[in-house]
Amino acid sequence: MAVPLFVQPLVKYADFQGRARRAEYWQWVLLTLCVSGAFYALQTYTPQTYSHSYPHFPAYSHFSATLQIASAIWSFGTLIPGMAVTVRRFHDSNRTGWWMAYICIAPAACVHLSIAYYFLQAKFKIQEVHSAPVSPLTHALPFDPAMVGVGAFLALVCLFPVIFLMLDGTPRNNRFGPDPKGRGATSTPF
Repeated sequence: MAVPLFVQPLVKYADFQGRARRAEYWQWVLLTLCVSGAFYALQTYTPQTYSHSYPHFPAYSHFSATLQIASAIWSFGTLIPGMAVTVRRFHDSNRTGWWMAYICIAPAACVHLSIAYYFLQAKFKIQEVHSAPVSPLTHALPFDPAMVGVGAFLALVCLFPVIFLMLDGTPRNNRFGPDPKGRGATSTPF
């Protein structure tokens, strides 16, 4: 009996070797998003009871606590299969699995750059207050145009590897294994 594509990452739990089709990867992403969204919705819309002695803090019911534990188990339980199917997806397009490190490092680098930019802007604003009058245009905009540009650039940098995950795999065998769709020659071209 054939295993459905969205379940294959659980069957190949920690298998970082080989290749994964686009359908397998994106069905896995859809499954994890749907289950995580269901946990979030149930946790958000579960009625909370409030204690009389602490009226501002909700007293979690057993159902709410069980949902939080189940959500944590789901998140940690799907972490390794998610990483493995992502690495196998990179392998399908003949790229090394180290692109997964880029997916993990790029957002952190973007956050650090944004914080550094914010503090540099704050430093220059303090110097402007003490030295020269500020133009009326800077007070008219509710945002910093340069920060919007930096944010757009950083978003593109973070989304760059997603393009590789969307591309079709190599049609023949590559250095990571045979084509999961069974297309092309049976011998390795290298």
